[in-house]
Parts: sequence; C-alpha cells; structure tokens
Amino acid sequence: MFRYLRSWVVAAVMLLAVVAAREATTPFRSPVAAGSSGSVGLFAQDTCPAVSGTPYLTIVYGAVQLDGTGAPAGTIVEAVSPRDDVVGCFVMHTAGYYGTMYVYGEDPAANPPIPGMRDGETVTFRVAGVVATASPPFVWYNDDDWTPHQVDLAATSPPPPIAPIVSASRSGNDVVLSWPHRSQNASYQIWRDTAPYFTPSESGVRIADGMPPAPDCTYADGMITCTDSEIIGDPALNRFYLVRAFDAAGASADSNRVGEFDFAMEPGSQ
Repeated sequence: MFRYLRSWVVAAVMLLAVVAAREATTPFRSPVAAGSSGSVGLFAQDTCPAVSGTPYLTIVYGAVQLDGTGAPAGTIVEAVSPRDDVVGCFVMHTAGYYGTMYVYGEDPAANPPIPGMRDGETVTFRVAGVVATASPPFVWYNDDDWTPHQVDLAATSPPPPIAPIVSASRSGNDVVLSWPHRSQNASYQIWRDTAPYFTPSESGVRIADGMPPAPDCTYADGMITCTDSEIIGDPALNRFYLVRAFDAAGASADSNRVGEFDFAMEPGSQ
C-alpha cells in the first residue's frame, strides 16, 4: 500500500511540474513582449511591441542574417500577420540566431477578440524593421504538440537616406521650397525657425511632414514643391528652412538651409 501511495505522490509531483512549466512558458491571453521558451519577456520586454498571447501558437527559431552576416545581439525579430498585426517578437541575445519565438493565432472568442494568425496563412518576418526572406517560407498552423520549426531569416538594410538639396524662391508673399525626391527617402519633414542655424525639434517649428509633405506640398515629375504662405513682408522677422529626409527604418539626413530676408527701404534725402 505504501509503495502505491509513494508512486501516486511522485506522479502527482511530476504532473504539477509539467503544468507549472507549461504555464511558465505559455502566457495565454496575456500581453507579452517576447516569446523565448522558458524565458518569456526576459530579453525583450523593454523593446518589443506588446504581443497578445492566445492558446493558439506555433514555435519558430533559426539563424538570422543581416546584410550578409549574422545579425548582432539586440536585433529585434518580429512575426507579422497578413493584417499587419505583430504576432510574435524576439530580441536576439545570441548573435546570428533567434528563438524560440511564439507566433500566436487569433482568438475570436476572447473579449475583446485578439488578432493573430489563421491556419494556412504565411507569416511575414521582419529583422530590425526590414522585411526578411524566410527559408523555408513559413505557413502557420496551430501546433498542438508544440513542435518547434526552423525558419532561417535573411534581410538587407535599406540604403541610407539622401540629404535633400533644397532651393527657395518667391511667389508673391509666399516662400516656395523645392527639391528632387530620391527613392531612398521614404518621407520628409520641413522645419522653420527665425534663426539660421536652429536645431530641429528644439527651437524650430515643424510645418509639414510625409511623402509628399503635408500640408501645402505637391509631387510631380520627380520634384517636391512646398509653399509657405504669406511669410514675406516683415523686415523684423526672417525665416529659415531645413528639410529632413527619412528612410524606411527611420534614419534621417538634413538638407542645406535656405531662408528669406526682408529689408525696409528708407527714403533718401537730397
């Protein structure tokens, strides 16, 4: 009898250990920031976007190449659904490798419903914000047996932004800025100040942004043209402009500075 009782106790302890391990590695229906097995959020909780966990998931891991070499530790790897929801995230703590990363399926029964992958959909992976090539392409299905899948990733950083070459002209009392658009530049910001060598975001005022910048900008025949209306005419107030270009990853490059000067004409005497 004691032998059977001891066996039952040992089995119960083992069962509790398995349940505890499963709960520790699967944050069902809770916001998580990373999906490394056994250490959810340990390396990524301050840098990954929040990912809502669900009971439906699959696990991926693999090698990561960025610009032809192993991606450095600290690189963020994201899994994205066809609806642009981040459904998995991992911050690499070993150069050249990521995972294990949980990639979550949607949970329409939750309140509110939690977005995620659906059976048969292909997962998009991003490395440092850049869409990566997955080898092999990974089609998501809910894994009941928690089998990890090796998916190697390779990404190429976009070319850096090109500093715009801006020219300024006058149209009535308006200042007209123009510059050629470059394909490396995903968007622009226009900054204005009363001092020529101002620092954007510290003393300058952002008057437009986007591609083309809005408001009061147009894009045609490879040129961006922007109008700052009713600016000219005050001798006591000069304005200076800087255009900041951004690439898709958020790196920036500043243009040359241009400005407008007003002078009061004093009548002469004979």
